[in-house]
Amino acid sequence: GIRTLKITEKKGLAAGAGILKDEYDVMIISATGVLIRIPAKSISRTGRSTQGVKVINLKDGNKVGSYSIISSEQ
Repeated sequence: GIRTLKITEKKGLAAGAGILKDEYDVMIISATGVLIRIPAKSISRTGRSTQGVKVINLKDGNKVGSYSIISSEQ
């Protein structure tokens, strides 16, 4: 198989992964109801076996409840 994600203690677990095009947006909702929407083109690109990209800062105890990749026109 191909390694696509490197999990480390420093970065922690991944909430999700997806293939994005520049015309998409990403919506993230935390377990406490905090919602952010960001354009995919503003997220750094990564290669294989990466630690990923941090997209949202959460307070201790909070976690990502859900995320969705949507058209930027919605």
